[in-house]
Amino acid sequence: MSVARAARRWLLAGLAFAALTFGLSLARGRLGGAHVALAYLLLVLGASAAGGRALGFAAAGASFAAFTYAFVPPYRTLGVADPLDWLVLGAFLVTSVVATQLLYRAEATAAAAVRRAAELDHVAAVGAASLGAPGVAEALVRVPEAVRAAEVGGQAVLGR
Repeated sequence: MSVARAARRWLLAGLAFAALTFGLSLARGRLGGAHVALAYLLLVLGASAAGGRALGFAAAGASFAAFTYAFVPPYRTLGVADPLDWLVLGAFLVTSVVATQLLYRAEATAAAAVRRAAELDHVAAVGAASLGAPGVAEALVRVPEAVRAAEVGGQAVLGR
């Protein structure tokens, strides 16, 4: 991902965070902790999906701080009057971090599976080139051609 694209995603996540916080603060009197937590959790998941693990963790931390500061009495402090609110805040933070990490792992696993599938396609092409040859001499010509065809960007896919 290019630096400009990453910066744009961080900026968009910051703007979404500010808009969400502003919107929630307008309705603060009618919202419970669960409403705020779920809204911020959606933001964290969106940031994680769009910008990766670092942006997801940053969104989780910022959301936790904003949740505490703006939506947990006493307002406009990072203090918490009701000890049970720590349970809500802790559950929110743990859920946000775990969801971000799980999304990162799922994306990494999917990317690895795509790479393995591409490698298997190239190995199958080399096997087909050797098996489809009418004789050994022709197979010795076709296999190196198939290996060269399997090279991507100057680096061989086979044997990584």
